[in-house]
Amino acid sequence: MSCNCAKNQVNNSIVKKTSSSSCPNDGKCTTNLIENKSLNIKTDATGAIYYELTDNSKTSIIKFEYNKTVDTTFQDNSYREEVLFEIPNQFDEINLKDDKLELVKMIFGKHCFCKGQAGIFTIIKGKLNLKKKEKTTSFNLEFEILNIDHKIKKISGTIK
Repeated sequence: MSCNCAKNQVNNSIVKKTSSSSCPNDGKCTTNLIENKSLNIKTDATGAIYYELTDNSKTSIIKFEYNKTVDTTFQDNSYREEVLFEIPNQFDEINLKDDKLELVKMIFGKHCFCKGQAGIFTIIKGKLNLKKKEKTTSFNLEFEILNIDHKIKKISGTIK
């Protein structure tokens, strides 16, 4: 008898790292553009939100991630926040505020050992400005998640 190992599928999406100016001093941040993907927001049986990225030639995802520098000798000591939103591949300018952020499927994730605070949340209070000029996309985002403490409240970046 022999066993057949599962083979990793090749991911056809293109990920571009970008510059960002919104990182707290106590951690590291990355901003990525994940091209030709769509953000599918789902809810599990307990009512918790999760997401999947699926192929879509008309949209791309901007993902900002903050990882706090922690003492790794302690168990369950990690802390991460992320913001994801979907943008059309073809646009000149997008300006959205509060409940209109739903148009770009904007979500915030807080991943930590912090009961009642961890999870993925829909962002419905904030302001997003995106501009595309030639092959450069710039964005500014300010947001708030009600009843959740979070370090990231403003994000700005440039994607070339």
